[in-house]
Amino acid sequence: MTINFPAHNCIALYDSDFFFSDDVVYHLKINSLAEDYAGNFMKAETVRFANHSFNYGEIVINEIMSDVNPAPNNLPEAEYIELYNKTDFPADLSQFTLCVGSKNILFPLGTTLMSGGYLVITESENEIEI
Repeated sequence: MTINFPAHNCIALYDSDFFFSDDVVYHLKINSLAEDYAGNFMKAETVRFANHSFNYGEIVINEIMSDVNPAPNNLPEAEYIELYNKTDFPADLSQFTLCVGSKNILFPLGTTLMSGGYLVITESENEIEI
């Protein structure tokens, strides 16, 4: 296995004899990394990932709050959309676009919706928050 450190703070693992199986959750354990230029050490971490092709209906809009004045119900005074991941696999939503009316919301790099997880998208001060 070869480990490359290309641009954009990314680590690429290559092994020409290994292929990730579909619908299997893998765990990449990272530990004992050397000191960086500032003298920091990375703590041990395990990253979950899977090779899963999402199908229609697996990531759903679970809730829509369209009332900006819901005071009687003790709900937040903001409009939002909540997404839900119905699968057993984490979903990388990086660079996905959600179209709401005339707005196109581009999910930033690193946006992950964990299995069984929720993601709330709202607007604050004319800025989209994910």
